[in-house]
Amino acid sequence: MRHIRLIATTALAVLTASACQDSSGPSEAIDPLTRDVAVVAGDAAFEDVGVIYTQIGAFGIPTGDIGRIGGWRNDCAFDAPSGRFVCPTLTRENMTMSRSYAFMDGNGQAQSAYDGTTTASANFRSTMSGAIGRDNWSATISRERDMTVSGLEGAETQHTINGVGSNTESRSRHTDDGVRTYTMTSVATFTNVVIPFPRSRGAWPLSGTITREVSATRDGDQASQSRQRTATLTFNGTRFATLVVGDRTFTVDLASGRTVRRR
Repeated sequence: MRHIRLIATTALAVLTASACQDSSGPSEAIDPLTRDVAVVAGDAAFEDVGVIYTQIGAFGIPTGDIGRIGGWRNDCAFDAPSGRFVCPTLTRENMTMSRSYAFMDGNGQAQSAYDGTTTASANFRSTMSGAIGRDNWSATISRERDMTVSGLEGAETQHTINGVGSNTESRSRHTDDGVRTYTMTSVATFTNVVIPFPRSRGAWPLSGTITREVSATRDGDQASQSRQRTATLTFNGTRFATLVVGDRTFTVDLASGRTVRRR
């Protein structure tokens, strides 16, 4: 049985004692909003990867326990009118999760069960909401995802994920060098995220991107003016993905969600 574990090493935890630490030492000051968006985007990416790898349980691959997502549970009932499997709502680590999914053949017709030969794609919809926090950051979050997995027909060795998502981070509180509290909203686009299938321990998304268009309003701002940032995460086959926010580059540890600014 393959078990998927998202485990941060002790050494990395020491390196990233804050949610987003500047690894370059004394250098040009970074815009606080850019840094705060990087923290939020890194955590969302950690969750995205957990969701993606939990979903492979629908194809008969045991997932074990994955981060805050938990493991895949085969307790989803098929709803014939919608052509989707509807799963019970779960609560784990202060997070409430709901999901549904559908299998389609090569003609886009819904299937009432996964078939390793004829199932061509699968669509997964999920929501997660609750309170999270670590290091110098905490937030109340609500995240939705709608992802389609393709490349399933035959003896496949990879899956490709495309889709969209939306996030709301209310009371997103950052305290690394002062106190900043925001309401952040974003729209995420998953573009050709390729994962090995079945996944072995230590394997991560091979390629593809997740792009977030983030709008942030800082609490207490009398003008209540929203500011925008684009955060693009690029996978490279390792657990350390590259995140670019504006003109700044960071590294995200996909095993923990912690974000470190590059030199």
